[in-house]
Amino acid sequence: MATSGSVNLLASASGIINEAMELIGVLAEGETANSAQLAVGLRTLNYMAKAWQARGVHLHTFQRLYVFMEKNKSQYTLGNATGNEFTTLDPFTYSTTLSAGEPISETSIAVTDGSLTVDTGRMGILLDDGTMHWAAISSGGTTNTITIDAGLASAASSGNLVYFYTAKSNRPRRIDGAVITKKPSTAIGDASETRVEIIQRMDYFELTNKGADGQVNQIYYDAQRVTGELYVWPQSSLSTDYLKLWVQRSIEDWDAADALEDADFPQDFFEALSTNLAKRLIPKYGVSSEVYGQIRELASMALFDAESGDTETEYRFQPSGHGR
Repeated sequence: MATSGSVNLLASASGIINEAMELIGVLAEGETANSAQLAVGLRTLNYMAKAWQARGVHLHTFQRLYVFMEKNKSQYTLGNATGNEFTTLDPFTYSTTLSAGEPISETSIAVTDGSLTVDTGRMGILLDDGTMHWAAISSGGTTNTITIDAGLASAASSGNLVYFYTAKSNRPRRIDGAVITKKPSTAIGDASETRVEIIQRMDYFELTNKGADGQVNQIYYDAQRVTGELYVWPQSSLSTDYLKLWVQRSIEDWDAADALEDADFPQDFFEALSTNLAKRLIPKYGVSSEVYGQIRELASMALFDAESGDTETEYRFQPSGHGR
């Protein structure tokens, strides 16, 4: 008999909650959780998922994040879709140049290739004074004439670099790696990268001359509750540079139990989610100690199995010891 060929199993909040309540006997066969039970289960499920962020690696939450440098700026705010200019779109791809010189206050910008832009995005234009002018794209997405919502602060010459992206990212929980990317002011395809050291709080604050300009070679990240503060040293002397960061994002919320929102976890974690939610719901529903012992063991095994696969494989090569 042929197999299904399908590997797209998903897990919604309501599905996880119903499974958990079946495990502890709150729901009989064929029953589904009522609105009150869904509300209780959803709250506990979200709390549990957020607590798991501190447990381990969660490889599926790692992503690239790009922070655009500003000339003479040492601190950047990375908020949940707020703060300074940062995105998950690679600026190496999402860049072009001005096809004509643009005067101060201009809002209609002529670009060499606007095919990747959209009407809801952000656009950065290198000005002749060396700063980058950022503005929202009002219209003209995918064309070579883009209208922005804020006129240029000063003039920009033909051939100057242009960046664009669709939306700001969410606040990263932590930064695991960083490189600084240097992109020439008038070249679309060229770029060079240099590794950047991630340092601790006191190491950063003990650095001398925070106002020094140059190429960024050290960063410190302070992950606050709502926004993160990224400190760079030295300050970038070029607005065309950007930091390429390897970050861990937050696990996404379930906003409603009956909505079509799938778990922000790989399939390996589906059993762990339902069994561990069941364990947390037991005190709320007065389940027997015998059932609690069974669920606790099942939950522990399921979480161990899921986390065992949530690691990066490390390969080591060494000489065999046989000379020639």
